[in-house]
Amino acid sequence: MFFIFLISTAPWAYAYEPRDAKEALRLGDNAFYFKEYDKAEEYYEWAVEEEPKEVEPLVKLAQLYYAKSEYQKAGEKFKAASVL
Repeated sequence: MFFIFLISTAPWAYAYEPRDAKEALRLGDNAFYFKEYDKAEEYYEWAVEEEPKEVEPLVKLAQLYYAKSEYQKAGEKFKAASVL
């Protein structure tokens, strides 16, 4: 079981296009965990495009920008999430 977790969270495990927004969020979370912020941003942006009315992808993107010290972008995404 632990081996399966390692495979599913390894950086090379998310080198493909996700099937839906939920999978994009999971892959973005994995990338974020491994501090691969550029890859995480790609997946979170993909999720926002797929589900523009969902709050979760916007919040995760805002948290990512905050972690990258991009406070202006983080504030914009938090604000966008708050009006949904």
